[in-house]
Amino acid sequence: MPALPAGRVTLVDAFGGKHVVAVEIAATADSRTRGLMWRRALADGKGMLFIFKEQQPLNF
Repeated sequence: MPALPAGRVTLVDAFGGKHVVAVEIAATADSRTRGLMWRRALADGKGMLFIFKEQQPLNF
């Protein structure tokens, strides 16, 4: 499968520490459906960002 677009997100914890996470961006219906299927693990500092056009309740 082709790679998803990549990006970086900086998270700030409760103590003000900053943590950079390399993310794959799932912004289309197909990429969101694919999501993290077939993955057994994610390395530290890696993640996936799911983008939706509208705010809505979701279950993963």
